Amino acid sequence: MNDRTVAALIDEVVAEHRRSTARLRERLRRDAARDAHARSDDSRASDGHRAAIDPIMRSVRDRATPVARDDARREVPAPQRPARWLS
Repeated sequence: MNDRTVAALIDEVVAEHRRSTARLRERLRRDAARDAHARSDDSRASDGHRAAIDPIMRSVRDRATPVARDDARREVPAPQRPARWLS
């Protein structure tokens, strides 16, 4: 491999890195805008404070309630572990 080939490969890698970084930056910008829009919609709900809290509490409740499967592959509540971190 000569120096020109190596330089061309380096240029190609750098260009691809810049493109992928730009795509990531754009995706993060879109996600942030979508999240901000969702938050503003929640705050405009008729019971604004409750509407903003419900998704958070639902998420906490879902994570705090483990689910197991019995022998027949039915979902059953798993034994609860202490949720000290919720208090």
